[in-house]
Amino acid sequence: MKWDIKLGYFLKHEIIRNLRALHDYLSENESSRLWNFQKNYISNEIFKYINGTADAIGVSHDYLGRIWTWEYLSNTTHCSSVIADGPATSSNELIHVYSLDFPYRPKDPITGLCILGDPILIVAKPEIGYCFMYPTFAGYVVESGVNEKGICISNTASPCKDENDYGAPVGIRIFEALFMHLTLKRQ
Repeated sequence: MKWDIKLGYFLKHEIIRNLRALHDYLSENESSRLWNFQKNYISNEIFKYINGTADAIGVSHDYLGRIWTWEYLSNTTHCSSVIADGPATSSNELIHVYSLDFPYRPKDPITGLCILGDPILIVAKPEIGYCFMYPTFAGYVVESGVNEKGICISNTASPCKDENDYGAPVGIRIFEALFMHLTLKRQ
């Protein structure tokens, strides 16, 4: 994915600022432990994306990768979404609305700026897989999105007592669901 390098190049300062905010917010030991465990479940394509972005902004891929544990470790997301399509809309078109309702606002310890102050909309045409778009903040990837096949996906957290650390972080699974063909293999 060559767009990972472009994303890192154009949003370098915003990504680094948001990484500082999240790393200041999260427990370093817990986010490192979780990332080091969950990265074993990530596809080669996602590793290429993480490594390309990390190289473009000059940080280690593990430092960047820990941002993917944010959602699980904060356990504070209370997101809402609505999807309407066809006769449920006046235009007969797909409408997807998503609210990223983080009750906490991690701030960069140097600038005092909040991570949610850098909202972006990514529109991507990967070399392999489907074209897609998703709203996010600089440095993080996916909470929701839609692809060229009309697949629309959102994450609405619902913590439960039997959660475990096995598997890829939820943001990565959403990211993969948007662009990957089912034939792509995990590492």
